Amino acid sequence: MLAQDARVLVLDEPTAALADSDIALVHEAVRRLAREGNVVLYITHRLNELDEICDQAVVLRNGRLADHFSTGDATITRVVHAMIGRNLDELYPNSGLSGRKPGAQPAVSLRGVTTAGLASPVGLDLRPGEVVATCGQLGSGFVEPLRAIAGVSPVTAGSIAFDSERTKAGVAYCSDDRQLDGFFRDLPVWENLSAPGLAASGLWGIASASKLRRAVEGIAERMTILPAYRERPVRALSGGNAQKVSIGKWLSNNPRVLLLEEPTRGVDVGARAEIYRLLRALADEGLAVLFASTDLDEVLGFGERVLVFHGNRLVHEAPSRTFSRDGLAKWITHGGLERE
Repeated sequence: MLAQDARVLVLDEPTAALADSDIALVHEAVRRLAREGNVVLYITHRLNELDEICDQAVVLRNGRLADHFSTGDATITRVVHAMIGRNLDELYPNSGLSGRKPGAQPAVSLRGVTTAGLASPVGLDLRPGEVVATCGQLGSGFVEPLRAIAGVSPVTAGSIAFDSERTKAGVAYCSDDRQLDGFFRDLPVWENLSAPGLAASGLWGIASASKLRRAVEGIAERMTILPAYRERPVRALSGGNAQKVSIGKWLSNNPRVLLLEEPTRGVDVGARAEIYRLLRALADEGLAVLFASTDLDEVLGFGERVLVFHGNRLVHEAPSRTFSRDGLAKWITHGGLERE
């Protein structure tokens, strides 16, 4: 577009899949274009970007203008309230305890696990009812524990133990690219939601469409996917609803362990709140949740325990409440060499 001497540039989530160093380069390019007199329309779900590079903000909710303000007058509370119609403290649900038992055996245990993406062994206990986050820069190895448990990254050393065969068989994994392997884009929502449970919904290998539809109605309700959307192909949905399908399809298999990479990438704040509430409710029912994210606010707001990776190594593990945002960023970028 710049080669064509365009004067108006529309950027849709340009930093969604970038590491911090690359995000800084994008921000500098946007600032330079604005200084040169160009108009930049910057679409983002990263709230910190409003203050960093934007002059004016327009917030849309349900297709309508919810707020319009100068970013100099904005607060995160105001932005979130405009986006979801609720206060900021309602975005991340409180940690629950109903799915936990004191001293419960871990659902999954990693002991000295290494993969091709890890430079040193990793140990991890993931218990029923927990929501645990791994974080780091892209390429730092922070996704490797999830991929090792899911069998995506072959384990080259160490061991992975499950508390039962039921748990081992009940591992659900959502990658960071839902468009690639999160769903069948051209099939309707109800078929996607029922796909993992096909084997249990038919007789002699023949699935019953009516039985499948009935089986996933409860899942669709729980994922807050409106009835009008359930007959539509997933490619016609918003990013938030598509991600609900990507996650919700696994509920037909009654998983015991849920692994999610970038669970809310490209998802608006309203859908984020719904996804967080759903995941929290699943954990409260005894599901073990492990997610990997480059969104520091998500890691600190939704994760209860945080594992930080730097240089393909696990460099720090602590409860999320012990981190500040800046402190976590320093761990991620410097591996503990420069801290508060």
